[in-house]
Amino acid sequence: MKKEKKIIGTLEPLNIDSTSKILEQLRKCICKIKLKGEYGTGFFCKIPFGKETMKVLMTNEHVLKEKNLKENKKLNLLLNDEKEVLIINLEIERKSYFNKDYDVTLIELKEEDKIKDYLELDDNLFQDNAEIIYVDKSIYILHYPNGNKAKISYGILHNIEKYNILHKCTTYEGSSGSPILNLQNNKVIGIHKECLIPFNYNMGTLLKLPLKDFIDKQLMKEREIITIKNKEYEIVKELVKNEYGKIYQVLKDNKYYAIKVIPIRDEIKNKIKSIEKKAEILSKFNCNNIVKYYDYSKDNNNIYILMEYCDGDN
Repeated sequence: MKKEKKIIGTLEPLNIDSTSKILEQLRKCICKIKLKGEYGTGFFCKIPFGKETMKVLMTNEHVLKEKNLKENKKLNLLLNDEKEVLIINLEIERKSYFNKDYDVTLIELKEEDKIKDYLELDDNLFQDNAEIIYVDKSIYILHYPNGNKAKISYGILHNIEKYNILHKCTTYEGSSGSPILNLQNNKVIGIHKECLIPFNYNMGTLLKLPLKDFIDKQLMKEREIITIKNKEYEIVKELVKNEYGKIYQVLKDNKYYAIKVIPIRDEIKNKIKSIEKKAEILSKFNCNNIVKYYDYSKDNNNIYILMEYCDGDN
């Protein structure tokens, strides 16, 4: 785990009563992550996921690595200044994301984790000009500096280079993985990751790109794909399902086709020897409305035909 060193940031721009109120409101949204004697900060956040919202734990990749999850059946998170312990069951299937370049780890949280309080992403985070609109704005980080009690450190977001945030919030060891929040609305824009001692700046990651990367990769995994001759076709909807198989509407290069999927029964396995035979064989299995065949594949279970078809008795 990388070692943090102290960098002094901006003095508190609010009175102590206001700071105390923010801390009281948000302290349940962060946790202390302690592994093999070293520690960092993590936070609970809601992120967009397709048309839904996903609840996740976020921290730095150097704080919580993929191998840490593979080596353990559970993850202990310390909450409320170590007064509570939250046990995350790692044997439950969870979506996850580990990226060393962004230094971001993200783990899906479930209802059984019983976490009630979550931070929210800033409304402008995914805007095209997000890298510009936050520059010179007041921010703060919510963290466990030196592994002590939860604290707020204020500062200015100095610059954003690609996805790297340069900021002036005070940090210590244990600050890694803490959320960077917009002071105007208490919403998350980034995650703190390290200090740049020679330049007297701290560095974090703007969450725009890593979250887009995670969401895109997960949605890609969840797409229903049929492969024909090493080409992938995304299922749009199921058109027909009967004893002879299924017909799917599929999408490729922004064009719609149909794919007929026919179970290979024992009586026809040995008859399918070439693509030239397919029309003769398939005509016996309710495929008379096929207008044109484009391509053909088979495995041990099914025949897959990419085709044009007419609406009717498929």
